[in-house]
Amino acid sequence: MQDGGSIPPASTYRKGNVTEYKKCSKCSEEKPSTAEFFYKHPNGKNGLRESCKECASIHMIAHRAELLTKRRRSSRARAMKKKKRLVKYLGGKCTFCGYDKCLAAFDFHHINAEEKSFGVGQGISECKKFEALLKEAKKCVMLCANCHRELHDEKRS
Repeated sequence: MQDGGSIPPASTYRKGNVTEYKKCSKCSEEKPSTAEFFYKHPNGKNGLRESCKECASIHMIAHRAELLTKRRRSSRARAMKKKKRLVKYLGGKCTFCGYDKCLAAFDFHHINAEEKSFGVGQGISECKKFEALLKEAKKCVMLCANCHRELHDEKRS
C-alpha cells in the first residue's frame, strides 16, 4: 500500500509475482487478488472470498448488530411470557388493592425474606428455568408497584 492507505492502481502494483486483480462483489473496486485484500475461502475463486476485507468487515459488524437485536427481542418476549404465567399463577392481581391491568406493574414480594433464594424479577431477567421461578414465586405474594413501595416504606418507618 502507498501513503495514505489507498490501494495502488493496477498498473503500479507489483508485490512478489502478483499481477491478478479481483473485483469486490460489494464495492466493485478492483483490488489485488491476495490475502492482503481478500479473506481466504476454500470454495472461492483463487481461494478467496468474493468481497474485500473492508466490505466483509462492514457486513460482519452490521450482521452482528442485527443478530444481537433479534436475540434481545426474543429474550424479552420469553421473559414476558414467564412473568405472565407467574402472575396468572399468583392470581392475576395485586393482593392488597386488586390492581390487574399492566403486567409490567407487578412485583413479587417475598413473605419471609429469610427464605428468599433470589428475586423473581431478577430470575426472569437472568433467564432462569420456569420451574425454579415457580418454586421461588410460591414464597411470594403479588403486589402492584405502588403497594409494594408503600409496604417497604412502612417497614422503614
